Amino acid sequence: MISKKSIRVYFQGLILILLFILTTGGFSSISAKKRLSRIPNVLVSFGPEQGSEHAIVVETSTQTLYLFSYDGSFKEIKNHRVSTGETPGAKLRSGDRKTPVGVYFFIKKFKKRDLAPIYGTRAFPMDYPNVLDRQAGRSGNAIWMHGTNKPIKPRDSNGCIALANPHIDALDSYITLNRTPIIVVDTLSYTSVKKLDSTKASVLRFLSSWNNALQTGTYHQFLSYYHPDYLPEIDWWPEWGRIKKAMGTSYALAQIDLDKIAIYRYSGVYVALFDQTLKSETGSKLIGTRKLFFKKDGKRFRIIGDEYQSHPFPKEKKKRKQPFLVAFHKNKIKPKPKIKPKIKPKKESDEIAKTIEGWLKAWSSKDIRRYGAYYAKGFRSQGKNRKSWLQYKKQLNKKYKYIRVSKKNLTIQNGKKKSIATFIQTYKSPKFKAVGRKRLMLIKESGRWKILRETYRKL
Repeated sequence: MISKKSIRVYFQGLILILLFILTTGGFSSISAKKRLSRIPNVLVSFGPEQGSEHAIVVETSTQTLYLFSYDGSFKEIKNHRVSTGETPGAKLRSGDRKTPVGVYFFIKKFKKRDLAPIYGTRAFPMDYPNVLDRQAGRSGNAIWMHGTNKPIKPRDSNGCIALANPHIDALDSYITLNRTPIIVVDTLSYTSVKKLDSTKASVLRFLSSWNNALQTGTYHQFLSYYHPDYLPEIDWWPEWGRIKKAMGTSYALAQIDLDKIAIYRYSGVYVALFDQTLKSETGSKLIGTRKLFFKKDGKRFRIIGDEYQSHPFPKEKKKRKQPFLVAFHKNKIKPKPKIKPKIKPKKESDEIAKTIEGWLKAWSSKDIRRYGAYYAKGFRSQGKNRKSWLQYKKQLNKKYKYIRVSKKNLTIQNGKKKSIATFIQTYKSPKFKAVGRKRLMLIKESGRWKILRETYRKL
């Protein structure tokens, strides 16, 4: 028969266990790594050879952070309670008190001496907003994973991811800046290692093909790897062509390789993070850590975002937007000086230039009907189709007494089906002025060049 004392001791022990769970945020798997048979499907490929031995995943529905590793098999190393934005849902704008969802990377580290007590003993800023966030018009900044001097309560932050100080301290040694991902999801889904291996193989084939098109393909062959809704910054291509021509037969001795390829995904969008390396007879030179976002378009992948996570040429950024061009120049592989042709521009270029001039005049005169005639039926920009785009512009016309839009430094890349025009655009209105780089993708429709895609980046 069990004595009353034994029962009392049993319940006292149970209470102590419950108190431990409530005060520490649960059992963190510090001493024993949990080997996984089913893997979170956000983790396609990472590990020591990919430059990212660890990955952090935050599940907002359970307010839980998981730390995973891969060394031949997937393991869960730790899990901790966290606090995310007090307002549920994906972040849209500054001040909405929401936590961004998607694949991000840590870009800085702050120690206790740099922080107010509310941010705890250390903090790791994330690279929100990334290129996809900016395309979608999502705003805000200063999204961190940090400690805190407050008790951890569910959904109690302004949008950051907060942990107890001992837990953020324990994560420090697992984080490599610009390599370790933090993937934020509502609810985790799982898959098998076999399916992940199949996905990894198809992504690696796609990246290899994209890299080959960069080095040996034409402008339009390279552009075919990008989604029609996304127009990458590609005004560097003429200089790249002159570099390849200048190298001649020695080109095979200087190649761009992709190393340490890590692959993640969220909601149908894949993220590949890799080192771009220039390899030649003189050795290897790191160009930068590049990040591609892509998704399935029918049966093939198409890139929807392209940017460098980091590169070693910050002072050169304004001179050349593509670090691999800087690497070739520093490797003393330089293009021959560009000689301006004395012949007249091609007829197609003349037509495109006249189209752009007429479009700017219609825009400046606030003639929405004539302005709309310059857009193709399949036009899309900033998530808007032709109809919603024109409605948006019509509202702006009512808002401003006058609008003046002009261009300079127009360059045109001709193609049989599509052409790309880039220029510096200056926009003026009574209360607003902006100067930026405008890119237009144009197609032939009913015998006329019309705008299919439009992107703008403020200078």
